[in-house]
Amino acid sequence: MILVVEDSADQQRLIKQMLTSAGYKDVHLTDSVAEALRILKEQPASVELALVDFMLSSGDGIDLIREARRMPDLRDTPFLLVTGRAGPEIIPQALEAGAADFIFKPFHWMELVSRVRNALRLRMEISRRIAREAELITSQRELEEAFRKLESISNQDSLTGVSNRRKLDEHLD
Repeated sequence: MILVVEDSADQQRLIKQMLTSAGYKDVHLTDSVAEALRILKEQPASVELALVDFMLSSGDGIDLIREARRMPDLRDTPFLLVTGRAGPEIIPQALEAGAADFIFKPFHWMELVSRVRNALRLRMEISRRIAREAELITSQRELEEAFRKLESISNQDSLTGVSNRRKLDEHLD
């Protein structure tokens, strides 16, 4: 699901239309910070990306992103800040809060779709890397266990189970 947190009904319709025309069918709209936080807390795995307006009538978009970033399940979820307020001070605020990107209003539909697509692509790549790291850790543990078994076998006589000359030399060193 793509969560759109925008207090303007016209902007909500416009963003939803742009995203659905680009093939994104699961677009959820809300105008409330409280509702957005509820969705993020209750369904963190279903939110693939969030588009958050900077100025909301029910709160601040940057504060929403900060609060969401405190939730461990949303660590890799991209948040895109949408703002009609132009100014260079917005960029560092958005990035410090944890926004993956930002879009200035008015925006072209191609820009919105491209930024959404890139953010989702990055999230997928992060998920793949995390899965690959987990596989590597498992493989490393299996290798370490196999090494311990091989080391134990190489230090004992297979018939008697008594330590062999190699083990004696190790012990004497």
